[in-house]
Amino acid sequence: MSEYKKITDRRAEGFRAGSFLVGKVHMSYRDLVKTFGEPTYDALNDLDNCETKVSTEFVFAKTETLMPPGGPTETVTTVFTVYDWKATNLYLGDDGPTVEDFRANMTQESEDAWHIGGHVGGEELENFLHFLDRSIEQATRPDEEEGPFETLSRLPNRSPFPAHAKSVDGPVDGPYPYHD
Repeated sequence: MSEYKKITDRRAEGFRAGSFLVGKVHMSYRDLVKTFGEPTYDALNDLDNCETKVSTEFVFAKTETLMPPGGPTETVTTVFTVYDWKATNLYLGDDGPTVEDFRANMTQESEDAWHIGGHVGGEELENFLHFLDRSIEQATRPDEEEGPFETLSRLPNRSPFPAHAKSVDGPVDGPYPYHD
């Protein structure tokens, strides 16, 4: 199974076209940048041509080759975006925070959430949320070495879905009875 990769070039425009809100997630801007690098779209780098509804957007794509029995192979690209929506002074004017303030205040505990855009939801959205959660957890893990008992003691309490993840229809529930 292939992993999602952040798109960093002009291809992002074509990938994100036609996407729509499929979920929301609470996570910090700092963790997103530490894990995936600078946003694919950053209004601060292009104020003359910026969108006012979105100031920050990360675009992710995963390409898979499907080989159905007896049929031709098919290449499928699944795209998800993580973005703010009408959340900064670029859209709200003086009533909204600056892009910098919005980013600095965006945390897992924030009232605001990042929007997730895509062309599909359901299981593929759950897979993407797992990818985000797993990637951020690995990138933000403390550098100090943990003992095997500390690591193992966390495993039974890990939900298969990030506790901060929601689909448009509500929390993403997993098949397991335990959650963070």
